[in-house]
Amino acid sequence: MDPNEDTEWNDILRSKGILPEKEPDVDDVLDDALVDAKELAHENRLEKKTLDELDELEDEEDDEFLQIYRNKRIEEWKQRMSKAKYGAVYPISKPEYTKEVTEDSKNVFVVVHMFQDSIPACKLLNGILERLAPMYPQIKFVKIAGKQAVENYPDIMMPTLLVYGHGDLQQQFLTLTTLGGMGTTVYDVAKALVHAGALKEEDIAPLREASSLNFESGRRANEADEEEDFDDFD
Repeated sequence: MDPNEDTEWNDILRSKGILPEKEPDVDDVLDDALVDAKELAHENRLEKKTLDELDELEDEEDDEFLQIYRNKRIEEWKQRMSKAKYGAVYPISKPEYTKEVTEDSKNVFVVVHMFQDSIPACKLLNGILERLAPMYPQIKFVKIAGKQAVENYPDIMMPTLLVYGHGDLQQQFLTLTTLGGMGTTVYDVAKALVHAGALKEEDIAPLREASSLNFESGRRANEADEEEDFDDFD
């Protein structure tokens, strides 16, 4: 009698503990693992989709299944917004720096603008931050005069943008040349905050789309001007 044979008698003996359980076939184990992996990948196919991306799948996915992930994304957004308590650019003084920046950055990301009022680039960056602050109230935006923060801080280094998180400095951007020069946009600064870890790519999706539309609109306007100039030449 071959104890490895698949017979009714051997099954009875295995059930009674007289014969040991048959060793599983390696190919069968691998096949089962592959099937499980494919099923898991299919079940989690929407795990990293944003709300906008989920909306685009309405014709391809079951409505009830999509709604589960929509609710999940909304709940994640609510959790992020529950930490939102800022929404403006707050001026601070040097004695407040440790508490308002270093200490607070243990719980939230803090963006510090070191500026000089007479420098146009500082005015530009401050205007951008004032637009970003209400869009991302979960981030604390503050500003401090550069020479007040650091004695004799050189004008040539301003504006300086510091991003704090987890109780420490995560990224610094010295002057607007690191962000886009005098052509720096709200989207440029938002991208820098993603790079520093203060925002996620999905957080700036609306800004990315707006930037793309503005670029396309500007390109078409330039083409129209060039055609008009060419017509005048004719």
